[in-house]
Amino acid sequence: LLQSMEGYSKQYGWQDLLLPWSYSAGVFDGEFYSAPKTYETMIMLYNKTLFEENGWSIPTNLTEYESLAKAIQSKGMHVFSYGSTGWQPTHEHIGGMYLNSYAGPDNVYKALIGEKKWSDPEFVGAVELLRKHMVDDGYWSGSLENYYALGWDDFHAQFANRGAAMMTIGTWTFQTTENVFKDISDDWDWAPFPNLTAEGGDPSYLLALGTTLSINGKSDNPDAAAKVMDFVFKNKAIVLDMANDFNFGEFVVPLKFTESDFGDNVNPKVKRYLLTFAEETGKGNYGYTTWTFWPSDPGVHIWKDMEVLWAGEITSQEFMEDHEKLWKKARKNNATLPVGKR
Repeated sequence: LLQSMEGYSKQYGWQDLLLPWSYSAGVFDGEFYSAPKTYETMIMLYNKTLFEENGWSIPTNLTEYESLAKAIQSKGMHVFSYGSTGWQPTHEHIGGMYLNSYAGPDNVYKALIGEKKWSDPEFVGAVELLRKHMVDDGYWSGSLENYYALGWDDFHAQFANRGAAMMTIGTWTFQTTENVFKDISDDWDWAPFPNLTAEGGDPSYLLALGTTLSINGKSDNPDAAAKVMDFVFKNKAIVLDMANDFNFGEFVVPLKFTESDFGDNVNPKVKRYLLTFAEETGKGNYGYTTWTFWPSDPGVHIWKDMEVLWAGEITSQEFMEDHEKLWKKARKNNATLPVGKR
């Protein structure tokens, strides 16, 4: 069990130091228990050189997105490089992106807190669009079979070798992506995944916690543990230096970073991500990842049974009706996770 850190938070002023959403994610029954050590989000990487050569632009709505996909495929390349070998829950990465980008973060929030049903049309539509793009159109690595067959090294190599023009992945990829591009002439960059409605709109940055810091309920010296955490939260330079060692794939504490906090040794692409993420999520422009905000059973269902849907054994409507049943059970058993008020 964990010890409440509510008293330490008030004593040291942690709520003022952390990004609002990340602090709220650690509050249970009105008490602060868990401080974020690493945050992450889903992004869309793209081969910048390839885009410039072909005059392609980052899509901002569904029409532009599907038009770009056709243009990429007409060049004999895959739209995205990605795969699930070695980590089956990879499916939830893409599933969460579509739920937020198609149904919208506000609707996802309402479903998380029980004000909407996961079987409502906007969620069924999101899952069906993903099924179409994955199974029918082969956006990811050319086909569903290829997607299932590729692992971490494979899809990074495919992206770097122009086998695919883009890659949907989490920010934990920064270090690997930088490494696979360092010896080639092409350059890469990142963009938020587009809003998949017809009219477009501002894309959302999905909230996710990779690792957290807490105090063991049986700790013999909780005061010392709290002092260590306070030291971390109040020393941005040290946090950034440690995170930079991992090219910001780990130890990315969600502090309120500003331009002046970064040294010249930080990759400009990563710096832009950290500043943009802090600014946009601080304004409330964020969505939700399944591995941070979904309870256990629905969280497994969203990726495990996705394969049943993709195999054509059930419809998107049936898939989301089953998902809603698992959410009802989780609420009945008080097994849901805290979601900060939007």
